Parts: sequence; C-alpha cells; structure tokens
Amino acid sequence: MKNEQLLELFSRTKEPIAIFGSPELHIGFVNEAMLRLWNKEEGALNKPLAQLFPNGFAGLSINDLEQCWQSGQNRLFAAVATHGLKNQNYESLNYDFFCQVLIDEDGETRALICSATEAPANAANNSMLNQGQDDVVVRNLRKQLEYSRYREKQMVMAAPFGMTILKGRDLIVELANAAMLSIWGRSEEQVLGKKLMDVFPELDGQPFPIMLNEIFQKGKPLAVREIAVDIAGSDGSSKRLFVDFTYDPIFDEAGKVDAVMATVVDITETVESRKQLEQHEIQLQEYNEELAAINEEQEAANEELLMANRELALTQQLLGSSNNRLIESEGRMRSVIYQAPVGMCVLRGPEHTIEMANEAILKIWGRNEMDVLNKPHHTARPELKGQPVYGWLDNVYSTGIRKVNREFRVMLRDGEGLREAFVNSIYQPLLDAEGTVNGILVIIEDITTAVRERHSAARTQDMFNLAIDAAELATFYYDPLTNLFSGNDLLKTWFGLKPIEQIDLSLATAVIDPLDRDRVISAIEQVLQTGSSGKYETEYTIINPRTGIPRVVRAKGQAYFDLTGKALSLNGTLQDITERKREEERKDDFIAMASHELKTPLTSMSAYIQLVRKRALKEDNSFVASALEKAEQQAAKMATMINGFLNVSRLESGKIYIERTVFDLATLFQEVKQDYAALSAHHEIFFPQVPHLHLHADREKIGQVMGNLISNAVKYSPSGSKVEISCEVKETEVEVGIKDNGMGIMEEDQQHIFERYYRVKGRQMSDIGGFGVGLYLCSEIIQAHGGRISVSSELGKGSTFSFALKHH
Repeated sequence: MKNEQLLELFSRTKEPIAIFGSPELHIGFVNEAMLRLWNKEEGALNKPLAQLFPNGFAGLSINDLEQCWQSGQNRLFAAVATHGLKNQNYESLNYDFFCQVLIDEDGETRALICSATEAPANAANNSMLNQGQDDVVVRNLRKQLEYSRYREKQMVMAAPFGMTILKGRDLIVELANAAMLSIWGRSEEQVLGKKLMDVFPELDGQPFPIMLNEIFQKGKPLAVREIAVDIAGSDGSSKRLFVDFTYDPIFDEAGKVDAVMATVVDITETVESRKQLEQHEIQLQEYNEELAAINEEQEAANEELLMANRELALTQQLLGSSNNRLIESEGRMRSVIYQAPVGMCVLRGPEHTIEMANEAILKIWGRNEMDVLNKPHHTARPELKGQPVYGWLDNVYSTGIRKVNREFRVMLRDGEGLREAFVNSIYQPLLDAEGTVNGILVIIEDITTAVRERHSAARTQDMFNLAIDAAELATFYYDPLTNLFSGNDLLKTWFGLKPIEQIDLSLATAVIDPLDRDRVISAIEQVLQTGSSGKYETEYTIINPRTGIPRVVRAKGQAYFDLTGKALSLNGTLQDITERKREEERKDDFIAMASHELKTPLTSMSAYIQLVRKRALKEDNSFVASALEKAEQQAAKMATMINGFLNVSRLESGKIYIERTVFDLATLFQEVKQDYAALSAHHEIFFPQVPHLHLHADREKIGQVMGNLISNAVKYSPSGSKVEISCEVKETEVEVGIKDNGMGIMEEDQQHIFERYYRVKGRQMSDIGGFGVGLYLCSEIIQAHGGRISVSSELGKGSTFSFALKHH
C-alpha cells in the first residue's frame, strides 16, 4: 500500500492518530480526531511537539515519546487521564496511547505512529491502589497488563495496514487484522490459533522463520524494506508479494519475549511498477542499439549503391546483393511502410495474402486490421469483384512486371455501401533471393478530392465559356512581366490577329483607332500601377487590319497584384457595342434636331408671354399676370431642358467648347445666389462666405454646373427642407459641395448616376420629371476642366454632390 493511501486511511479513521518524523518529534501528520483531542488547529504540522506542549500532552511527557524513538520499542500508555472535546463539550477523558515505532532497513527509527483509544471510565481507578498492600498491587498490575494487551489488540484490529501477533516460538497466530488477512488471502477461521508454518508451509526455505526466531533470541525489533514473499492461496494458487515489515518483540511479566507483533505494508504495486519501468528502459536501450545497427547497415548499403554506379561491370552482382539485403531487412522496412503518408500494403503468395497494411491504405479501403490481415486479398475485399484489380494482381505476380495506374476509377467500401474513388496505384513485384516473385508491394494514393475538384472546375469553365459565347464576349489576358497578350478566338477575329496563343501587346494596340490608342494605353498603365484599385473600364474603336471595318468595344477587366503590390495580370472581357453606339447616335441626332426645331417657336412664345404679361400688369389684371408669370416659368424650364439636350448633342459630336477665362469665384457664387433667391420661398438655401479666389475655367459652364446641382437638390428634397452649399479652398484645388436632406440615392444607383440618360427608378421618382442628362452634362464639363465630381448619399437621409477644380 502506498504512503498516500495510508495517510488517506489515517485521515478518515475516527481514532486520534499522529505521526512524528524526527527525533525532535516534528509532527509530520495528524488527523482531525487527534487535533480535537489536542484542542489545536491544523497549523501544528511540521512543528516539534515540544513547541505545542512544553510539558507534554494528555498526561504523556515528551521524554516518554523520545525514549520510544531512541529505543525503537513499541509502548502502550494505558488509561492516561487527559482533557478533550467530546460531544462538543470539553471533558476529562481517559485514553490508551499506543506508540508504534517504524524501523528502516538499517535498523534506524524512521517514524513514530501514536494512536489513542478512549479507555473505560473505571480504568484510571484501577491504577489508584494502596501502595502498602503488595498482593493487591500485584493483582492490579496484572489487571493493567491484561487491559493493556486488550487495548493492544484493539489497536491491531483498527490499524489500516497489516498487523498480526505471533505467540511463542511456535509462532501461533494469536491475532490478525483485516488488512493482514487480505495480504495472506485467508479468513480468521483459517489462521487464528494455528501455527504460522502450518498455515503457510511455503514459508519454509524463505528467510522469515529465521528472522522471527532471532526476535525471540535477541529481543530486538527488526525492520526490512522491499522483500519478496511467496504465499500460496487457499485455492492452491501461488502469488508473490513485495512488502515492508517490522517485527517488534512483546515481553511478558518476566521480561522475556512472549510474542512478536508483525507490521506489514503491501508494496507489490509500487515494486512491480518500478520493475516495469526498469524493463521498459532496458527495452528502450535495446531499441536504440538496434536502430543504431540499422542506421549502420543503411549507410553500408548506400556505400554499396555508390560503388555500383562507379563500377558498371559489377552492377548485376551488387543489385542482387542489395536485393538480398532488402529481403533480410524486411522487418525493419515495416516501420517505413507503417509511417508512409500514402497507402501501402504487402501481399504474399499466389493468393495475395495481406501480410501488412498501414493506416493510410486501411482508410482508403474502409477497413481495419482485423478485417484484412492474414487473409487472401479477394476474401478480405469482396467489393472489388467485377473490377480489374484482381486480374492486375494475378498478372503482376505471374509476370513480375510492375503495374502503374493513373487516376483509376474504383468503387471502394464505405460503411455498408460503396463509394466512387479515384486513385493512383503501383503494383510492385517483390522477389526472393533467387529472383522469384513471392509477393506484391501495393502503393495507393487517394486523389478523389483533387479529381472531383478538377472536374468541377472543368464544368465551371465550360459553363463560363458557354456564357461567354452566348453573350458574344471576347476575353483577354495580359501578362505585364512578359508583355504578352492573348484572348479567345472571337477577340482574335475582331483584332484580325493570327490564331497563335500569345502576341505582344503592341500588336494588339496597333489595331486600336489612333484617336483612342493613347488613351487606352494610358488606362492600362494606370490600372497596373501599385496602389491602383485594379478596375479597368473603357470604350474605344478597333479597325480590323484585314477588312478595315471599325468596331466599337467596351472593355472591362481587373488587375491582380502580388503581396508586394506588383501587377501579375490584367484579365477581362470586350463587348461589341457598335450597334448600340449607332442607336445612340441616331437618338442624339433626333434629340438635337427636335431640340433645335423646338427652340425657335419656344423663344417666340416666351417673348409673346412676356409682352402680354407686361400689358396685364399695366391694366392691373393680377389674375392674368400671375397666370402668365407661371407660363413664363414653365417656358424657361422647357428652354433649360432643350439647352441641356443641345449641349449633350454638342458634347457627343465634339462641338461643345470650354472657353477658359480668369474670374472671381466669390462673384460667381453671388450671382448664383441671386438667381436662386426665388426658390427660397419653398426651401432654405444657405450659401457660404466665399473668399475671393481666381479660377481659370469656363465661367458660364461652371455656373451651369452649380445651378444644375442646386436645382436637383431642390427638386429631390421636400418643401421647407434645407439645401446647404459649401466651398472649401485647399492648397491646390477648391471643392464645392451641395448637400440636401432629400430622399437619398441607393448605393447601386450611385455607381451609374453620372451616366447619360440614367435615371433612378422608384415610386418616389415617378412624379419628378427629367431625362437623365443634367448630371451627365455636369460630369463631362468638370472632367473637361481636369477636375473631379462625386456623390455621397444615404437612402432616406439626403445626398451631397461635390466637384473640385484646380486653382492658381
């Protein structure tokens, strides 16, 4: 029994127990029962007893206990009067204290175990005798001795470790506690009152009878650690135990050894664990030595192979020798097979009996070792019936020719069913010393996932190609490192290129219309720069060098970069928008013609309205004057709309010009403010204080942009809301912003808001007129000035349109 287990038993026992671990009686262990008897706290641990009880405790002197330690003899202190807690009351109590000395193999005291048992109430009175009456004293002393032996027996029976009392030189078992009976494997009826050698004849020839005889001769205690004892069971079986034990003499009234108290601790489990550890260390050493031998043999084999390369004449002889070595080292190769990351197994004989199989191949097979080892392959794997594997194995075994399969489709076991799998496999014949095939090494790699992913990618590519073909899109790929450009057949047809895989980019850009070529090359260079968003989108015309037919295309692509920001490729598509451009041109021509035709009668109508309105004012006809004022406003809106269409038409035809002059921005803001003062009745329009700043730009068109953005802010925000104009002068540019609190613009619409004829769709837009040309015109004017225009908006909260221009 281990020390920790003994202390656990001592902790749980109800009798007070303390263990002293040094000649100074340092307290190494004390249970709760003894602490209550001492009326002390747990802080007593590791302190000398004299520090807690300078005058002794419970009627015992420190000197008595020190003598027990020094003499190495057990002592019983009977009916000692003391005070302690009982039933939560502090009372006078009588206790028997039994001090058991533990001796080590050198005969030195190792520990002193002191236990206490409450004595009967009249036990103390038995010691209070008339010292003058000798016969009474003798009788009382005998009674005390009898009582002491009674208490001693009680202590033995209560001990948590094995204890027994052997009476006389015949070693009659007088008393044995439960722990001792458990060690012996006997019951009380089988041992009590019987000679030890009669109960355990197998002890004859073992050292214990001799040791016990020496106790009777010398009267000195004996302690032995870790000794083996062979004990026969009551059923005839035999077992070997390892024990620590002490033999303590018990003296009679005449001072002669009358009996021996044996204390036995079963340490079999500890000894066997230690021996197993020692055996494991020996085995590990043997394994290390074997591994060193294997390494030496491997090095020797490598040297032989090197010599074989140098001496071609001896190649066949050395290969035969190496083959023999491999056969002799087959056991050592098992570790290689079992640790391989791919599936490997060895089949032996014409029945292809499975000799070994590693975890990887068992996983592929859907089997475990018990299912397959030492069984013919066709028996262990019946799921392969009707598949070519059986035939391949037979052919390799009969011909000695290796079989290699790439991406072989096979049905494998999966639970109770089958699964489709794809594998790479090698069937390698194994030869004996005479060069005869005696087995096959099978190597399998499961590539099912990779094959399925490739098939899936191929299907995806096929679908993509179908989509590309259905949409009549040309695809392109450009590698900036090699300057090579390639595309699908449709792209090469448009560019009039030869059906080669890749060409230099300059050959492709040479087909672009000269008016667009530099712009396209610049766009490609910008999108490939480090820090670019990578988005590429532009429109240009290509002229087929073979047919001379022009084709307008829209290019969209994405550049990809490595971790350092260096461009790796530019991929994208081209869409033929020639017909759409023609339709737009026809629409633009019609709008330009219609706008021009409408402008002349509208101008005349506006003049007549103004003339009639003036006469109505003179005649003080307020109703007619008011109606004519509204008609004049509607005519002005129509004129603005017609001018917008004309400007778009001129912009597309290249007839709109930017006439730059130097003007004061503050003056322009003041004029715009006056123009839109009439709108203040329905909206609060706030203009900022603008510093005097000179711009070199087209004053009329910049005013037109500001007016268009303010008109939109008023149009798309509720009556009575605020419209705020801002102006921020920066180091090299000035930024103007128009913010409203209107309906806002969805994010997907913001990307197209500056495109021609684009209008946001929705229920709120149905009652607001417009043709989608105002913002397009603003964007074109600002970009023609080399500036930038943008929008930020949140649906339901309003929008902010901003444009920035360079200043001097």
